[in-house]
Amino acid sequence: MDMEKRARMAAESILENESFRSGLDDSGASAILDWGTTRAVSITRDTGSFEDDEEAREAVYPRMRALRQMIDAAKDLCRPEITMKEGISLLTQLVEKAALVYGENATIPKRIYWNMFTSVRVEDAGQNIRALRAMLEKNIQNQE
Repeated sequence: MDMEKRARMAAESILENESFRSGLDDSGASAILDWGTTRAVSITRDTGSFEDDEEAREAVYPRMRALRQMIDAAKDLCRPEITMKEGISLLTQLVEKAALVYGENATIPKRIYWNMFTSVRVEDAGQNIRALRAMLEKNIQNQE
């Protein structure tokens, strides 16, 4: 299987998962799907040296699983009724998963960034998701 087909299948696995959109408005759903598909394609591109498709699938599985969990945590952070305690717990989960999603060389931002995020949320889920993604990606060092 060629790399483009692997990347397309990875992106489709995110786009076809309706649970990622549930509970979000169009802006939030668009932001979460864009984040998820971008990361899925990036994860898949890391398998460029694999000739065997089964070997490539095995290599990406833990990272794709972590990506799905990270997306779920990010989506849950957008619930309007979330408490500060729940927010910090979800951000902790997100950080743990992001370390695997973004690769072994990723250095995740300091906790203070995450605490700031929970205190400055706005009502627009799309804005929150894009801000969370930007904060995470801006502060990751040694990213691809």
